[in-house]
Amino acid sequence: MSDTPPEEQDASREPEPATDATPRVPAEPPVTPQSAPQPAATPGPAATPASGPLPTAPVWPGPAVPGYIMPGQPVPQGAIPVPGQPMPPGLVWPVPAPRPAPKPTPMQKHWHGPATGARRVTLSAILVSAIVGAMSLVLNRPGLGFLITGVVITGSVVVTARAERLAREAASATETTPAAPATAPPAASSATTPAPAAEPAAAAAPGESAASAAPAAWSIRRNGERTCWTAITLALLAVGTFRDSGWLFFLCFVVALGTGSIALAGGRAVRGLLLALVTWFSALFTSPPWFIRGVRAARQDRGGPRVVLAAAISIGLLLVFGGLFAAADAEFAHVLASILPKWTAADVFRAIFCFVVVFMLALSATYLAASRPTYSDIRPGVWRSVRRIEWVLPLAVLNVLFAGFVYIQLTVLFTGDAKLSAKSHDYMKGYAHSGFWQLVVVSLLTLTVIAVTSRIASRETRSDRILVRVLLGGLSVFSIVIVASALKRLAAYEHAYGYTRVRVVVGGFELWLGVLFLLILVAGIRLRGGWLPQLIAGSFAVALFAGAIANPDYYVASHNVSRYQDTGKFSVEYMQQLSADAVPAIEELPTRLRNCSLRPIAVRLAEHPDDWRTWNFSRVDARDRIGVFDLATARSCPDLVGKR
Repeated sequence: MSDTPPEEQDASREPEPATDATPRVPAEPPVTPQSAPQPAATPGPAATPASGPLPTAPVWPGPAVPGYIMPGQPVPQGAIPVPGQPMPPGLVWPVPAPRPAPKPTPMQKHWHGPATGARRVTLSAILVSAIVGAMSLVLNRPGLGFLITGVVITGSVVVTARAERLAREAASATETTPAAPATAPPAASSATTPAPAAEPAAAAAPGESAASAAPAAWSIRRNGERTCWTAITLALLAVGTFRDSGWLFFLCFVVALGTGSIALAGGRAVRGLLLALVTWFSALFTSPPWFIRGVRAARQDRGGPRVVLAAAISIGLLLVFGGLFAAADAEFAHVLASILPKWTAADVFRAIFCFVVVFMLALSATYLAASRPTYSDIRPGVWRSVRRIEWVLPLAVLNVLFAGFVYIQLTVLFTGDAKLSAKSHDYMKGYAHSGFWQLVVVSLLTLTVIAVTSRIASRETRSDRILVRVLLGGLSVFSIVIVASALKRLAAYEHAYGYTRVRVVVGGFELWLGVLFLLILVAGIRLRGGWLPQLIAGSFAVALFAGAIANPDYYVASHNVSRYQDTGKFSVEYMQQLSADAVPAIEELPTRLRNCSLRPIAVRLAEHPDDWRTWNFSRVDARDRIGVFDLATARSCPDLVGKR
């Protein structure tokens, strides 16, 4: 027996070894930021407890383990982890601040693209547009095929927009329709059941009708703008059906691409219009994945109509029965031959090229129609207003300079025709020709000055608004006089040296600048110019179409014929370069000059006969007029070529 108390015996007794039945876990000391647990055997480098703050944060050398300190990251002070060991408790791992999201571009703010792939009807419309374009387009001369292709692409855009609208309406109707209850509620509880949520909505409908009128009017306005831009686009493409001038139709085609972009994407401010012009080009690269998603969805939908199969069967039936009918009747074969052009290897290559080009154009157009950008919502940016003296003084000085120049122009050009006519031809050439181009540059610079001043000039007080109207209005009025002076210089130069396409085009551009200054004058009087950028773009397209109707080649030929009748000076070589649009004016020349001028035009018309794809009213009329004359004696006119 021992005299030691039982409590002391239990405390001094050594712990018994643990058995498998009752395992024991040794107690671990609490972990603090100054000490970390040290296991007996660990892979990797041995770790020692930290004593005080570390001079430099060591780097984790072990492999990447989820939930543990990752390799390459600094270890916080006071903790030295080992491979395979989690973060000690009580320590907070420094979480790096999240990177700020990239700022969206203006295009991303107002255009997100379609949420789903192309619908089946859109896929069919794109393929139809590409096939029609491959069959109807002839790229080396204007004709009816361009208008047909434009109409078909417009139809595909309308079909796509309607399909997307119906899909959105169906989706919204599905979301708003309440689900039917599984079991009907008892009739007795209807008296105590509160009114459904639809009752307050129905009661609030009269109040909401006035608020919904504004979005409805806004939608009508947008649709009206799109309709106008679409009509301008088709009108520019229609120029190829009644004008033979290749350079004129090229300008109309390029501008039609721009107006078509605005019709699809919208835009009122300058930035919105520029984004609309860029968006169609961007859609050429972002629309193919949308088309591929639509094709995959159409292949998975086995219940839908198989349009490609139906089209293939239709083409096969047309070929079989059309060939049999052509073999059975000679008249039908003749009509069929006149409709179907003769295909060569070059025609096949052209058709493939046109198919790809029209396919991409129709694809990008329907891609924009499926998800319309909201560039029309972009408003002009707010510029910082400057002090009054900073814009009043430069404008006042500029107005004084313009007033002095306008006074000289009024005395020399508009009242001193006799004095100007007494000068030599060389003096007139330098005075009119070089002076014209300088005045064109002055007009363009004046537009820039007016645009910048209208953004930075303050309009807080009544005196500020009066100064803006007076100074900018004075510049606009003086600029209109300068435009008139430039046109008079150009007219004098043309009367002395003849009319050409370049001079007519530049004169038309200067005339459009005069109209532009009138619009700026109206905007300055009202001090509201939000409508001005869109009207400027539209007026340029309308002016180009009006110039096409005026027939520039006929204008050049007719004025050169009048100049020949007045002065006896004429350039046969230049007249031979004109298109078939000039034939009605060339008819007024004497026989030898007429035949020499018409001979190259007749040769070009004979070498390139037209079919339905290249039908052109001007060429048809020119063939009828030329066929009356005997041009056999006009094979060469060496004594007339080069004379003016």
